[in-house]
Amino acid sequence: YDFVRLDMDARMERVNREGSLVTNDPRTHSNFYMVNDFYVEVRLNDGADRIIAVMPFKTGTRYDRMVERINLARLG
Repeated sequence: YDFVRLDMDARMERVNREGSLVTNDPRTHSNFYMVNDFYVEVRLNDGADRIIAVMPFKTGTRYDRMVERINLARLG
């Protein structure tokens, strides 16, 4: 799982190159992306002008937050 070994800038470069936006969560200033077989939360600071974290995940609370924000009506 080489993504976790990358520094934040390299992670963000990969998200920009290979990722697809899934949804966002304005409550946490986060955007969620799918990159290959996992997801990535890109968290912004409160002013939403600076990336403060790029965190990969497949399950757990991040996954739950992402799924609850997906607008299913928009997909149909």
